[in-house]
Amino acid sequence: MDPTFPTIGILGGGQLGKMMAAEAVRMGIETKLLSPKDAGPMRPYAGAQVGDWTDPDVLRSFVSDCDVVTVE
Repeated sequence: MDPTFPTIGILGGGQLGKMMAAEAVRMGIETKLLSPKDAGPMRPYAGAQVGDWTDPDVLRSFVSDCDVVTVE
């Protein structure tokens, strides 16, 4: 049986998010990103989405594809 890894949602697109995403990718874990502006350092590591996470509809849509969400 192959383990199934969760999809990690990361709110923010800065250096800390980049470090989290780099380790997740190294372990074969999918990451997604929601950033209020350009993803910057995170772009190479995560499925990037630009949006306002204080908007309930944007946040609801983002988290629907994530197993766990963290703030960087």
